[in-house]
Amino acid sequence: MADKHFVVQGAVCRCKYGSTVDKLKVIANDKDYINDNAGNSKAIASTKDIGKPFEAGTFGSCSISRSACTPGVTAWKDFYQKVTLTNGGKILTEESTAACATGGDSAISIEYHGQEAAVSQAHFDKVEVESLSVLNPMAAKPDSKKEKPQVKQIKVKADKRIPPELQSAADKSAPVPVLRVRPNESLKFEVVSYYNAAKADKDKVGWKVTGNGGTQVFEETGPSFSLNFDEIGSYRVIAFGKTGPDVQDDTRCAIDVSVVNNSLKEEFEIGAGMGRIIPAIPGKNAKPEQYRVRRGVPVTIGAKYDIAPATEEEKKRVSMRVTDAAGNLIAGPTEPGTDTITFTPANSAATYKVTAMMLPGDTEGTSQEVSKDLISEANSVVSVANTEGTHIIRPGTSMSFNVSKMSYASPAKDFENDAIKWQLNGKLVGTGSQLKLDGHIHFMTPGKYVVEAYVSHADAWDAKKGKPSANAARSEDDWCFEVKQNEITGLRVKDGDTQWVVGKQYTLIADLLMPYKPELDGPVTWVPAGGGGATREHVFAPAKGKFVVSATMRGSSKKLDINADLAEITRWCFTDADNKYKPKAGWNETLKAVIVSPKATGETVNLHALEYDGDDDINYIKDLGNVTFDAKGEARLDVKTNDLKEKLSALWFQGDYYRVFFGVLQKPTGVQFQGTKTVNSEGKKFWFPAKASHLTENEKGNFIYISKKPEIVSVSFFDSTDYPAYKVYPYGEKIKIHIQTKNLAGEELIFQLWENKYKAEDKCVQHSKFKVLANETLPINLDTSKLKTGVAAQDNALRNFYVVLKYEKTKDDKTLVNYMYPEKIADANAYNPADINFYHHIKLSAAQADKLNNATRPVAPAVLGEPMDRAVTECMCQKYDLVWGAKVSCAFRKRVVQMAAKLGLPTKDNEGANWLMTVMALESSRSFSPECGTFKDHKDDSRQGYVGLVQIGKAAALDLGVKRSELMKLTAEQQLEWVEKFLTKNKAKYKSKTDLYLAINYPAACGHGDEPNYVVYDSSNPAYDDNKMFKREKDEYYFDEKGRKKYYSGKKGSSKVWEFEEAINEIYEEGKSHKASDFSCQQKPGVFDAKEIVTYHIYADGRLERQVPKEVKEEYKKKYKYVYHDKNSKEHILGIFNFKTINNNYGATYGGKTVDLIDIRELKDYANGDVKFKLTLNTVRYFVNDKTLGSLLGALLECGYEDYTFNGFSHANGSSSPSKSHKNGYNGDLRYLRKDKAIDKIDLFSASETAGWKAMDVDRQKKFNDALYKFGWKSMLSQTYNGNQLLNHCQNDADNDHNDHLHIQHYSPNYKEVKE
Repeated sequence: MADKHFVVQGAVCRCKYGSTVDKLKVIANDKDYINDNAGNSKAIASTKDIGKPFEAGTFGSCSISRSACTPGVTAWKDFYQKVTLTNGGKILTEESTAACATGGDSAISIEYHGQEAAVSQAHFDKVEVESLSVLNPMAAKPDSKKEKPQVKQIKVKADKRIPPELQSAADKSAPVPVLRVRPNESLKFEVVSYYNAAKADKDKVGWKVTGNGGTQVFEETGPSFSLNFDEIGSYRVIAFGKTGPDVQDDTRCAIDVSVVNNSLKEEFEIGAGMGRIIPAIPGKNAKPEQYRVRRGVPVTIGAKYDIAPATEEEKKRVSMRVTDAAGNLIAGPTEPGTDTITFTPANSAATYKVTAMMLPGDTEGTSQEVSKDLISEANSVVSVANTEGTHIIRPGTSMSFNVSKMSYASPAKDFENDAIKWQLNGKLVGTGSQLKLDGHIHFMTPGKYVVEAYVSHADAWDAKKGKPSANAARSEDDWCFEVKQNEITGLRVKDGDTQWVVGKQYTLIADLLMPYKPELDGPVTWVPAGGGGATREHVFAPAKGKFVVSATMRGSSKKLDINADLAEITRWCFTDADNKYKPKAGWNETLKAVIVSPKATGETVNLHALEYDGDDDINYIKDLGNVTFDAKGEARLDVKTNDLKEKLSALWFQGDYYRVFFGVLQKPTGVQFQGTKTVNSEGKKFWFPAKASHLTENEKGNFIYISKKPEIVSVSFFDSTDYPAYKVYPYGEKIKIHIQTKNLAGEELIFQLWENKYKAEDKCVQHSKFKVLANETLPINLDTSKLKTGVAAQDNALRNFYVVLKYEKTKDDKTLVNYMYPEKIADANAYNPADINFYHHIKLSAAQADKLNNATRPVAPAVLGEPMDRAVTECMCQKYDLVWGAKVSCAFRKRVVQMAAKLGLPTKDNEGANWLMTVMALESSRSFSPECGTFKDHKDDSRQGYVGLVQIGKAAALDLGVKRSELMKLTAEQQLEWVEKFLTKNKAKYKSKTDLYLAINYPAACGHGDEPNYVVYDSSNPAYDDNKMFKREKDEYYFDEKGRKKYYSGKKGSSKVWEFEEAINEIYEEGKSHKASDFSCQQKPGVFDAKEIVTYHIYADGRLERQVPKEVKEEYKKKYKYVYHDKNSKEHILGIFNFKTINNNYGATYGGKTVDLIDIRELKDYANGDVKFKLTLNTVRYFVNDKTLGSLLGALLECGYEDYTFNGFSHANGSSSPSKSHKNGYNGDLRYLRKDKAIDKIDLFSASETAGWKAMDVDRQKKFNDALYKFGWKSMLSQTYNGNQLLNHCQNDADNDHNDHLHIQHYSPNYKEVKE
């Protein structure tokens, strides 16, 4: 048949009743055009062109009306059905005819289509385009001046399909996805992403369709493309931007379409709770797939289709039947159109066959038949639960059990419950879904017992050995327990350890096998504290030294060694409102009396104000009240100086000032402090520091001098880390100036900042006025960037600035100036800028800050009694936050940042420095070793081989003028100089980290990093087989029988830029988990030292670090300390915990030869600002291990919730009964978090507003899951809820056991051990 051409503007039309022709005028379409091969852009005619769509508006004389023709088109027919224009009309072809109001049906026909070189239906015989925006050739679009698009990924949508859309592969190594569709099914393809999204002209996206022996290319069509396929066959649809065969064949932009008639799958669907499908097991002991159905319960089987959902027409061709093993019909055949069948398997072992038949859709097709064997099975017992939830009971205790889970989740039928049998130590003791055993009948004899529920087979009791079988403890349908008398298993100190403070009161707890019942267990005798129950309160050590406490019950006894010492004091002084030590004060002022003693947490002391008159006579002033030490061991009490004024003024002497201090009233049972002396006044004894100290934040034993004289008490400088600003800073550092005053509240002071010009006269660079706050402080924020002169020579040198304060008053029209600070100026009440004196300076340098600090630190004198290192707290490399930073030194990181700037790499967020770290990590196999590489195998400069951070080879070394043997001897920091030289020659080409890496791996390709399909090298180059990580296309690798990835060698292929880019991005992402945390140039003495005890440091970024000192103090050898470092690097001491070491009986998955377990009951809730948690225990499995405790604490504190519930990890021996995987404290359970923040459980299988998934706080739970993942648990078990939703990092538990709690597993933390 001849081609049918599309009709356009200007087509020649004829009416069979008229005398002449007229030209068609397209009136209903102003959007869809065809640009024919002659280059003419013409509107497409459609069925919407009715009325008078003609240029002349007449076909001459009408032979019907015998008058002039006035055409009136009422409808068109024989149009092209498969294309819909923007206006909703169908395209007219040469065969289309129109009905005329006068001439009737088919009166008007098309004589000529109007195209000079026509687009015909033949172009679309197999591929039917549904939007004329993709007809070829089309009207050219105006040039947008944007780039040709580089398409990265596409997707296709099909109406009413499951799933509704399919996306192309993300990389070339993955196979092209295939969509199965019916003939003439509407498809819409869309671009998902671009490589150059910001710059791409998306209207210039082209589409290529291949298949069934033909190819169609649609250039500059746009980002979406709609079509359908007439003929059965295989097709490929590819989107492209840049032209060229390589671009048009990029499989990441491709989706294969298989056009088929729908058919049945070789599988069936079984209704929920009616049966299950057991997957096939491959390998040596292979087993085929099995379909199992539940005995005695109606079972519904459904047919499945290759293309889902099936249409009603397809379903009408399907029928089903079920037969027994002998071929007898059990159910069906169903009526055509019924693709499910229901039958009830007999309540006994039997095999059935289900068959689905699908008739052909036309006379040429054949019928299809699919069958599967169905094996009936009983609903069996999976697990049992003990109502009391215990594995140890006293003699005579009754026990209740119930079946908690059957093999089918839907409720068991009565006949299934009746089939359940119960055994106790191998003897039948009951039937049904529940069991209650009288303890006076069954459990009077101590020993080990096992209860088992079963339907057909019992195996929990070993009759030959007369004890539970080896598998009983691991089987969930068995409940193992022991009958014995209660006994003491250990002693512990509630919320504390055995390092006591003299005079502080503690609570002792005797841990028992079972909760204490005095009527059954008898009394617990405590020595030296007397008799009582399992808890003994108000126990204290009266003196320093070692002593032993013990508890005895029914012959079982445990001891606990206690070591008592005095509480160390780190601070004892008066401070201002900002916690800054204050040596002088005035009247109308509120001070704070501060004592810091970490060991005194929770204790209350009574403070008293005293005055020293200079003759060793202590005057009693006032009882200041009680104060309690908080969780950090800090006690703070407000003291108003006016409250002391009356008593001070009544003293017999009158001096310029009063020397006031405060003491702690001594009590017989009160806490006692180290380094104190006794002060007596008015018959009372007080503790007071024996020696004075002025060290910042360690001030103690000092007086505060109170007087009426207005004064500047102190001027202190603090840097952005809130430490004293003693070092040299670069411009831009934010300096906080803290000024203390007395008797100046509300007064206005003149603030001047002077530059010390050395031999030249000093210069005032800032002059301002500020009002002193009511609390006698004046805080000033100084932006040092405003002190730059703009003259490089001056700003690069060392510049010093100091503060001058003065107070001006007007009296009798005269301005009186009082100089207040510095002290020498104030004493003279005059200031001469030419008089050079050394005051406390702010030191700045644009170029030499680091150099000057490093040079002076080793010989720096003490400033105000403090070492220089105390002040050197800021490390710029901490701000850099570089990937892989933990692998290198602080100096290395700083040098890399400098290199990145010199090489012209991006400086925002130090991205360029991150590129450098990434490429060096890749080249050095993540070692950052200056010696790594093949050169070290021979160390011969005359031979080939690569060495160092960027693997410098023989040719590169010659080009640089250095020997590789010399490079090997350098430190990593020193070798960076040569890395910079090596990379400098290509610096103009670095548009991405891919380009940067290509400069190292294959310099000839550098500059092509933004061209994904650019071939770096092919198999003719040995580098292709040497660099396996860049082989990422699916024909470049395979998996062996053990699932290991292997690479082909000697095979043709190539490595393209996109493969390099993927590899580099993977290394970059991996490096994010190896960022630095130990900044050696800012480390404060003592913060990271593990002194006398093994300490776990938990960092807010997810790291866990175990620090081991050279020697562990004797009393700490069975203890671990835990410290949390929050996101602001602030430390939180979480406690010291006892641990017990057990043998690992469960293999390498659950630790080494031994495991250290910690009782979670020792953990107490924590709160310090936003860093907090509260944990409720709901378990009998109390033990975590030393690492998982640290990770759990990190996750709890990350979220800071106060409604966590701990459902258990392991038992004290590392076992996990009744669970299978809670071994050695690695895996655990936690309740889901609720919206109402109650600790009640919820059921994800329920939609209840108060007890189902609707009650779960999904946002908080997801955040908690993220935190658990971050701190080490890389997998979790939960259940789907609200349809098919699943929480973060979770797998849906096929056994449906985790509807009321979250299971965390696969523990793999970011962990390292540091030994002193």
